[in-house]
Amino acid sequence: MSAFDNDDFMQVAAQLLQMSMADSQAYLNYLSSRLRVMASLFFGRNVATQDPDIYTWFTENMFRELTNAITVLGCLTSGSRVLEVPQYLRRCMRGHPHLSKRYSDNDSDVPDSPIDGLGDHWYTQIPLRPEVPKMHDLLTTWSRQNLMAEMTTAFTPASLSDEGLLSLKSAYEKYREILRAAIEQETAHYNQLIDEREAVQTALIEAERVERQVMVRKLTDAMFEDVDSDESSENDQETFASKQPVPGVSETAEESSSEVEIVE
Repeated sequence: MSAFDNDDFMQVAAQLLQMSMADSQAYLNYLSSRLRVMASLFFGRNVATQDPDIYTWFTENMFRELTNAITVLGCLTSGSRVLEVPQYLRRCMRGHPHLSKRYSDNDSDVPDSPIDGLGDHWYTQIPLRPEVPKMHDLLTTWSRQNLMAEMTTAFTPASLSDEGLLSLKSAYEKYREILRAAIEQETAHYNQLIDEREAVQTALIEAERVERQVMVRKLTDAMFEDVDSDESSENDQETFASKQPVPGVSETAEESSSEVEIVE
């Protein structure tokens, strides 16, 4: 299943169209650097000779990342912006999009150097086999890291020009919006967990209620069965006692007393 669905694309497109020229170029370079690291790991660790499932998972994820990068490039260049296609991404787009061993060079003096592609990403966690992140999530993570890098840059009094102050203000405003969106997302997730917990608690209470009803019904049925059994036993005893002869009185005497002798 592709990580780039329609909803994801719409969110990414909206974000990309609001990016500055410099940020757009930097993000393209970042995506290209990720492809560099993927190819380097793929051929450096001989993934092709490993477990077939790992090979399939890695190659599918690489192609998905390449497809996503090309889609982002098309979205960024659909307007009036003129961007330079990063070196490694340009090589991967020659002919049929693919990655090969001769593209896995680790150039360190290019805008899309592999250093930017390093980190806690899916292609560095081969045993776990995580999924490719959605493009919206990937762009949001990159934006946060990029803004943090901008804000932690050392400023000297000489560098605090009007342009520098405006740039710093813009960075803080962007970070505030990203932070606000992150807080809203986490709040929504927290509320969802609360709703799920309440639903589970309600289900447990209902299950306990039904279980108690069943238990009471079983106990009631058992009590009535005992009462019916006792009454039946008493009736049997009375019937048996009524059929027994009276002590000291023989049946012959009883029969003779009932006869009347007639004398002429």
